[in-house]
Amino acid sequence: MQALFLKKNDQRGLAHFVEHMAFDSTKHFPKNEIIDYLRSVGMRFGADINASTNFDNTVYFMEVPVQTDEQSIKIVPNKALNILNDWMQHVLFNQEDVDNERKVILEEKKTKDDQCRCKNMVG
Repeated sequence: MQALFLKKNDQRGLAHFVEHMAFDSTKHFPKNEIIDYLRSVGMRFGADINASTNFDNTVYFMEVPVQTDEQSIKIVPNKALNILNDWMQHVLFNQEDVDNERKVILEEKKTKDDQCRCKNMVG
């Protein structure tokens, strides 16, 4: 998925924020239903489900169990395809989720900043 590219400094990080929000609520999977469903089929967050954002793009990753039909054709569960669709065009921004994710992202930023400071001290 093409990242939301914003040149202004006060808008940087918005694509990363949207990435986080995609796991919270979407039109067809409200309030953490995405994570609940993926865990229910044996997936683990981080190992089988993840996302990352860099300057050029946002990548969503999920390795879902598939079924194989009589002709050995792999069938992806419809629910997994619906999740991908929602990630592309139906992410919701409920105020409570926005407030919670803001805290998570600020903590991630603090951790990254601390790591950079440590590298600069050592290097």
